[in-house]
Amino acid sequence: MNGFDLLTLGNAVVVVVALYQLRVCTLSLAGNNMLVSSALATIERYGPPASQRLLPVYVFSEENLLTAFAIMAISLASLVGFTLISARRRIRIGPDAPAVPRPVLVAIAIYVVLASGSISTIFTGAYSVGQEVRYDMSVGGGGQALVLSLAFYELTRRRLLSLITARKAFLLMFLIVALTGYLQGGTGPSTGYLLAGALMILPHTGAEKRLRNTVRVAVALLGIVAISFTVRAARDRMHEDAVGSLVAVVKNAAEQEAARDQTAEGLESAANSSQYAAHLLECITMYDAGFSRQWRSIYNVIEYTFKPSFLLKALGLKRSIEAAWELADHFVHGGGIFVLGEFYWNGGFICVVVMTTVLSFFCFVVDKKCRASPFWLMMLSQFAPSFLMGYGYGFAQVARGAINGLLVAAVYKVLSSLAERRQLFRVQEVGNGR
Repeated sequence: MNGFDLLTLGNAVVVVVALYQLRVCTLSLAGNNMLVSSALATIERYGPPASQRLLPVYVFSEENLLTAFAIMAISLASLVGFTLISARRRIRIGPDAPAVPRPVLVAIAIYVVLASGSISTIFTGAYSVGQEVRYDMSVGGGGQALVLSLAFYELTRRRLLSLITARKAFLLMFLIVALTGYLQGGTGPSTGYLLAGALMILPHTGAEKRLRNTVRVAVALLGIVAISFTVRAARDRMHEDAVGSLVAVVKNAAEQEAARDQTAEGLESAANSSQYAAHLLECITMYDAGFSRQWRSIYNVIEYTFKPSFLLKALGLKRSIEAAWELADHFVHGGGIFVLGEFYWNGGFICVVVMTTVLSFFCFVVDKKCRASPFWLMMLSQFAPSFLMGYGYGFAQVARGAINGLLVAAVYKVLSSLAERRQLFRVQEVGNGR
């Protein structure tokens, strides 16, 4: 057992506690760290993983692994600190929690139909051809996260107010993400919404049911992981032989674990953990060689907010390069960038300490207040599902969910104020008429 094995165990404990306390964001953060720590443990034990052997050997040096251990330990320490002080609130949102307007719900239903029918599924064609993914939905893109998050918010709101059964709400959420994600071969966002849905929708009320809820949600999460793993492993062959593809998935998984000592990666690589571990080591290499991003990843998220990608070409705008793209200029990698590595690349251990504390605290606040406040429920709906995948795709992706939550909450606030003013104006008119 090496140091990374201890970190894996520590994060696993936090995952169990977060599951028991039904803390969505904390579970996602600890779960990601657990998988990357496991990948780093295997790398330290057996060397560079097979999927990352195009990288220079010095990326996997003992010095880099030691620095990686310190970074992962700092993140775990911040998580443990906020886990120890996190008592789950019993207060629930009231009937005054704003509902998603009916016209918007109709638009969401239309979107789901269009998205599911706009392209082929993995049962009719391979997910990828060479290095190009075929299933980039023509009606997807940035708006997809907003649509799915509004659907998730409304289902969760109704569940918390006991306006819908847990089974029906979760089944609707599963149907939505299956049509817009899993059937197209996509797994990241779909898994994020179902993970959040399992912790927010499935549990029953009552302190005496907490252990039963833990088991209920854990079983659901295992099923979600199994579906996601199967889709990722079989999406390129499903159209040829669906049954044969499923059999091959089980066989390949067993072979992958058996060959861990030769390939230096096991099942955790299905969640891109080996790739994220390599990102961390690459970022350490960059910073220690004197190429710091000087905190640009942190303050550039403001620029990205006011320069959305869909307006860049139309308005002739340019924006600063994201860390993932800059890293690709120096190393061959499969896309994305592990957030903890990005923090170190931006400002060394000082940035890691500051930003992991901020991120753990934000997760703590969202988890603590999401069941008691419509604002924080909307924040969770926008932030938590994308956080699961965004943690491996850079701080800009992590921050985007929080920013979307603020924007949606602000729009709701403005619309509510306008509605109240109209109502007051009508009352005054009636009074004057009398």
